[in-house]
Amino acid sequence: MPDLMLFGEGWRGEKRYHEYIENGGVYSYLSKIEFTQNQLERAAPEPLDFRHNFNVTTFNSRNGNSYLMACKDILPADEDIEIAIISHRPSPIE
Repeated sequence: MPDLMLFGEGWRGEKRYHEYIENGGVYSYLSKIEFTQNQLERAAPEPLDFRHNFNVTTFNSRNGNSYLMACKDILPADEDIEIAIISHRPSPIE
């Protein structure tokens, strides 16, 4: 089962394990951006939901493998994705 690399909302290609999700799908996951308790209380006194929808796509690496990635807004640069593949070693799509 391939890993899913997350980009955006504080994520920089870290892999997450998930049941297979189709290219073009949407993956809901938590933001990695951290806030202090004081910042949260000023922003909203009630509980906040930090889940965000990430758009799932496939990336074809220079190493010949394809990887699943989920991006919050804009696609990262190819070089940033290649660095994340080297750093986090996700399982490719078979």
